[in-house]
This record gives sequence, C-alpha cells and structure tokens, in this order.
Amino acid sequence: MVRRTVNGDDLLYRFFVDLFEEDSTLAAELPARMLATMGIWFPLDVYYSWPVLLPWVVRDPHCRGNRKEGIPDSWGSPNAKGFLTDDNSLIKALPKSLSVKTLNLPGSGGGSDP
Repeated sequence: MVRRTVNGDDLLYRFFVDLFEEDSTLAAELPARMLATMGIWFPLDVYYSWPVLLPWVVRDPHCRGNRKEGIPDSWGSPNAKGFLTDDNSLIKALPKSLSVKTLNLPGSGGGSDP
C-alpha cells in the first residue's frame, strides 16, 4: 500500500477532486446543493433597508499586503478617497450577529427550524 500524506489545508480540495473523478455529474450538482443547504442569506427585507451593507468600506483584496513583493499591510486604512479598505473580512462577519434558521428545501436534506 502506498502511503499518502495530505496537508490538512488541502483536505477538502482533495476530497472534491477524488469525488468528482468518481462521479462527474456531482460537479454540476454539488455547488447548487451546497448553496441551498449551507449558504447563509440575509432576509430580503435587509436589502431594502440596508442596500449597501457597509457604505464606508471598499473592498481591496490587496490591502493585506504582500511581504514577498514588499507591499505593506494597509487593512483598515483609508484609501485616497477616505474609504476604509477591507479584504472582505468585515463583510464575512456580518451574519454572525443574525440568527440562523434552516429551510426545508426539496432535495436539501435540511432539518426542521431550531
């Protein structure tokens, strides 16, 4: 038996690659199922009253810098127009303040409301 070492950071990637090689139809079905069963979506009324979730923040994926390229970390600093720069970490934290309830969607295997 060949012994393989799998880096924990790559575990999900490796799982999906192996899974899709076994059954290629899952490659089309899985993303939709994952979004339906594990996605966290704000209620629609949030978008009416809060259309821009953080209007004083602009997304800048490079604001965390790059040591190899000599680019300093500027996360949370204002850009040239005075907007706070964020790499998406502020947006990702917004759902933590909301309660989460499940929906029974067809084919999702979802449970009942908590």
